[in-house]
Amino acid sequence: MILLLSTASNLYWLGRYMIRIDGLCRLLPFTDDQEALQFSHAFSLSAWDAKTLNALLQDPNQPASIIANLSAVRENMQCVRGVISQEVFESLNILTNPKQKFKNKVCELISGCCEAVLDEDENVRLFWQLGQCIEQIDNALRLKRSPEMAIQDLRTVVEMLSPIGWTALEAPWVELQQKKDITALYSFCDQMQALFEEGP
Repeated sequence: MILLLSTASNLYWLGRYMIRIDGLCRLLPFTDDQEALQFSHAFSLSAWDAKTLNALLQDPNQPASIIANLSAVRENMQCVRGVISQEVFESLNILTNPKQKFKNKVCELISGCCEAVLDEDENVRLFWQLGQCIEQIDNALRLKRSPEMAIQDLRTVVEMLSPIGWTALEAPWVELQQKKDITALYSFCDQMQALFEEGP
């Protein structure tokens, strides 16, 4: 399957938002004020303890909230409807239903959606996984954890992108493996965004 660049970008962001939501629903509710403060600082959120962070992450008017991220998933899934299976579309539709309020249900549905994507077309799966890897690396670096496992996963994705012409990622990929810092990640993402906009 040949994807439009815009569709590939939407699949990438679907992957990112899915990992983001999965992480949030596993963390909520925060109970430790210091852990909550660390998370707030890492993601530049206006919260100073567990109570204020929990409120912010459940406020639909806040871009970082689960509801806002589910809304972003819904927007992107509409854009890729033509390249994903009916099963995946229906799973995403249930996940992003505005009436969905239960944290444990969201976690369960996220897991089901990710498993269903593994059976999709190779290119659909490829750009979805690219988004997942980037989000995992970003999270790890912000929270001062090792990004090594996510970088290993990204290696497989980059190796699959090169044969379809995305060779411009090779230099920033080498830099990311060597430095493993947020600057190198942003350099990789900048080059990737240029490819989404201009093509390989």
